[in-house]
Formats: sequence, C-alpha cells, structure tokens
Amino acid sequence: MKSYIESKSTNTLRLDYITDDIAKKHPEIKYYYEQLGGERIRALGYKESKIKVELQNLRTINKVPYELRLLLKNEERISNTMLK
Repeated sequence: MKSYIESKSTNTLRLDYITDDIAKKHPEIKYYYEQLGGERIRALGYKESKIKVELQNLRTINKVPYELRLLLKNEERISNTMLK
C-alpha cells in the first residue's frame, strides 16, 4: 500500500505504470486512495484496519446530511427538540 501511495504522489510516467499494476492486483488500495487521499492514508500509518474505520466514519458522516435532506423539504425548518 505504501508503494502505491508514494507512487501516486510523485506523478511520473514510469510510476504510473507501477500504480496501475498495483491497482489491478489490489483494487481496494485504489479505492482507499480515491476516498481518503494519500495524506490521510499516510496519517493513518498505512494500516488497513484504521483505513476501514476511517471509511466507515466517512460514510456515517455523509449519511446524516442525506437523511436530513429527506426529512426537510423545500427548506423547511426543524426544531432543536426534534433533532435530539
């Protein structure tokens, strides 16, 4: 995983071939990079367990605004007590 992230960060033609090869063998690494970016993966220490937790947190965070949009139609307002 580390080699994929580092290769994507340097952006050279030779390394693009390497990253494509890694992505074919391990498509989940490409998905992680597209969702979180190289800096966040580095910050998580390239640990897949931490990356999966981060992705789950990201899905949960994005779900809240979606659910609120379903509840609120035409810019309605909602009270604080209803939110709790």
